[in-house]
Amino acid sequence: MKRTKTNIAKLILTLAMVLALQTMVIAAEKSIAVAAKVPELSGIMEVTISAVDAKDATNADDDVWTPGQNSISFGTLTRDVKNKIFTASNYYAVDVAVLDNTGKGWTLTHTVMPVGLYRVSRSINLDESINVAFAKVMKPRGATKTTEVDLSKGNYLASNNVQFNRATLEGNKGGWLRIYYGIATGNKDGSGGLSVDPEGSFPIAQYQHAGTYVGRVTLTLAQQ
Repeated sequence: MKRTKTNIAKLILTLAMVLALQTMVIAAEKSIAVAAKVPELSGIMEVTISAVDAKDATNADDDVWTPGQNSISFGTLTRDVKNKIFTASNYYAVDVAVLDNTGKGWTLTHTVMPVGLYRVSRSINLDESINVAFAKVMKPRGATKTTEVDLSKGNYLASNNVQFNRATLEGNKGGWLRIYYGIATGNKDGSGGLSVDPEGSFPIAQYQHAGTYVGRVTLTLAQQ
C-alpha cells in the first residue's frame, strides 16, 4: 500500500513537471526585426516617345504604338485632294514620368520652338497646324489598363509655357503626364468619328510653302 502511494506521488510530480514545461514552451517568444530601406529618388524625369499609327481614323482601339522613338517626325505629309490639305497617317504620344519620393513639390513646364521652314524662316511655320493635347495617365496598383484624364488641348503655339505641378499629375494616387502631338485635320465637329481640332488650330493648306520644317519641344522639371 505504501508503494502504491509512493507511485501515485511520483506520477503527480511527473505530471506537474510536464505541465510546467508545457507552460514554459507556450510562454516562450522571439522577436525578429524586419527592415528595408527605400532609396531616395529626387528630380528624375523619364521620357518615352511613341509613334502611333492610326490604322482607322475613326477608331483609336486598333492604333499601333511603337515606343522607343528619339524624336517626333511626321515624315512626308500626304495630300488630301478632296479637302485640299496635307495630312499625316501617324501621331505621337510622349509619356513624362517624374520619379521623386521625397515628398517635395515640383513643376513640369512644356516650352516650344517654332516648327519653321528649315534654313529659310521660322516665321513660316506649322505652329497652328500641330495639335497638342495634355492628359494625366494613371494605372492603379493591380490594374491591367491605364486610364486617362484630359487636362488641356490647343495648337502647338498655345502649348508654349504650359505647366503642371505634382498635385495635378499625381493626385496622391500616382500618375504621369502624356502629351499627344498630331497634324490638324480640319475637323471641327467630330463628324465621321474623327478627332476634333482645338480652337485656333488649322489644317496645312496645299499652298503651304514646300520644304522641311523643324522645331523643338523642351520639358523642364523644377523642384520647389
